[in-house]
Amino acid sequence: MSDPQNFPPRPIDGAQIRSYDLTGHLFPWHQGTPALLTMPNSNDVFLPVFSTVEKLQALVRLVDLPIDAIKQIDNPIEFFKSMPAQFPNGTRLRVIIDPYRTDENHTRFSELLRGNDTPSVFSTGV
Repeated sequence: MSDPQNFPPRPIDGAQIRSYDLTGHLFPWHQGTPALLTMPNSNDVFLPVFSTVEKLQALVRLVDLPIDAIKQIDNPIEFFKSMPAQFPNGTRLRVIIDPYRTDENHTRFSELLRGNDTPSVFSTGV
């Protein structure tokens, strides 16, 4: 039997890949860098981006995420290129959109996929 601590996040049934425009989206900033999240059962770190201030504030309150400022994405291509896919220690950085907590205490979000100049997104969660 597999170790439940090593289950990766998984796509929701019926998830579809589609193009996505991050222009105007927001992300939390802390001590001169984007504020990152960790999640149970994943060795990756997550950069949450939000379509509204209210969604950002809701998550900040929920997980008690320290932030100094809120930054806005003006150029999605440059933003995406500026984020490393992986850190020197091997930890992957995953950019997620509008994460939220369900009533069952699961985290749901859409994730940006890397690979070309047009970010794509699919729905997933842990």
